Amino acid sequence: MCGMHYMRTKRHGSPAPYKGCLGTPREKFERIGWTVTAGNCWEWSGSRNEDGYGLFRMSSRGMQGAHRCCYLIYVGQLTSRQVVRHTCDNPPCVNPSHLLVGTVADNVTDCVVRGRRSPQQGERNNRAKLTWADVREIRAIYAAGGVSTTALAQQYGVSQPAVSQIILRKTWREPVEV
Repeated sequence: MCGMHYMRTKRHGSPAPYKGCLGTPREKFERIGWTVTAGNCWEWSGSRNEDGYGLFRMSSRGMQGAHRCCYLIYVGQLTSRQVVRHTCDNPPCVNPSHLLVGTVADNVTDCVVRGRRSPQQGERNNRAKLTWADVREIRAIYAAGGVSTTALAQQYGVSQPAVSQIILRKTWREPVEV
């Protein structure tokens, strides 16, 4: 029994539905429904976000990913730190057999390994003022000594904190092959 029906039974002795009741989350989810594709994906028929992921309001907390709600309804509980990943790489898919639990790090690794996300780091970032050659030069000049981070910042047209972050390797870390 949904919360509305429970309260109606408690107050009036009858759980009879009324116009405003939409039923349990599972009933609402199934009412919106999905379309089965050739790859056995269940493509969400409800609203979607700009990236194509389905959206569903399961509780008063607002809209959530339809795939996460599907997992909660058909498979089981999740902690707030767990994410629901797609094994099929199809954002609107809500087929429970295509969903898998993991961490944010697992999800990002999936994206990079499957070629859905190219890291916008270093020279790939269209707002970068430096190249890898510049970064290596900055590190070599600073390591040799005698030049301040402020002087290097002025020479390369970036801020002093940016140069410090480069030297400390907090930014512009060497790319790691996945």
